[in-house]
Amino acid sequence: MIEKITDQNLERYDSRLKEWCDRKFFEKGNYGKYQTTEEAGAVAFYPVPNTPLEGKVKFSFTETPPASGDKSPSNPSTITGVSSLKITRCGKNLCKSTTLSHGDINDITYSVNADGSVTVGGTTATQNTAQHMTVLVLPAGTYTLSGCLAGGSTSTYVLLVYTNPNIGWTRDTGSGVTFTLTQKTTVRPSIYIYQGFNLSSGLLFKPQIESGSTATSFEVANSDDYVIDLDSTYYGGSLDVATGVMTVTHAAVTPDASTVDISSAPAALPLDYADTYGRTITSADGTSLVVGSTGGTVVYKLATPQTVQLTPIQILSLTQANKYTPRLNTVYTDADSIQISYLKSPIRDEYEKTQAILSLGGNS
Repeated sequence: MIEKITDQNLERYDSRLKEWCDRKFFEKGNYGKYQTTEEAGAVAFYPVPNTPLEGKVKFSFTETPPASGDKSPSNPSTITGVSSLKITRCGKNLCKSTTLSHGDINDITYSVNADGSVTVGGTTATQNTAQHMTVLVLPAGTYTLSGCLAGGSTSTYVLLVYTNPNIGWTRDTGSGVTFTLTQKTTVRPSIYIYQGFNLSSGLLFKPQIESGSTATSFEVANSDDYVIDLDSTYYGGSLDVATGVMTVTHAAVTPDASTVDISSAPAALPLDYADTYGRTITSADGTSLVVGSTGGTVVYKLATPQTVQLTPIQILSLTQANKYTPRLNTVYTDADSIQISYLKSPIRDEYEKTQAILSLGGNS
């Protein structure tokens, strides 16, 4: 009888057989299971370490309305297309490897440690000081900032997050703080020291931003950016990152006559479109868009999507500290959304099954 190989008895096999078992344990189509995340600006999951992540990104144009009043030729909106996409793969800590905006300042010393934490020391600040860390661009969602860990009174130092577009700032004074972004937002973590604070005993900051509303233990920031430059400006579509196949669904035109022929526009209205002048788009024969004036920009949906072949990009999941502790991976994008297919960690899979049984009153 062949004994079933499990985590518990795996250690009893000799090293060569154990290596073979390890490989089989993580193979696609064997024990490991490919799964797909939800579609969101940022997704988190537990994959087998160092395995490919198959991402599909959706993107669309951005329309910025006029500062006031309705859209018109004299008061137009602005439409921005997409010429590049960025995907970031990291762990649970969304902060990138810590970099500081400047060196020591106002008698205060800053030292970035190997794990990404920051030690702050010195005598007495002659004035308030702020050290800005690596700028992030995060999708809409709920996040938790944490990292004020040691020394002094929390009324004399804080860990801040500034945002742009400006929705204000939030600060962690020791227990973590949750904040919500309603749109794609530029985020700038910063260390702020109040004037007159004596730092002779030193401070330790472990800056962490993570998805969700709960602060967890600090993880060393570890991230890679994948920037995909497109061969033109596009106004809507999707990209399969692993294959490089981009499907373009929307295009833009600048009307130069009162009747603009867009032969690839859908034959049936209502038409999926946007117009910087706020004109009503109608159809004369199912292939033409009739507008009331020239100029501006009209973005419209293609009747037949266009396919563009880009260079495939391989994104690998993170390594683990050890074989038996699954590591949370987080992937986010500056596009509208991303969806990841991944080889799920079998250890995490078994853990989730056990927790589901326990939640129903079963025994582990």
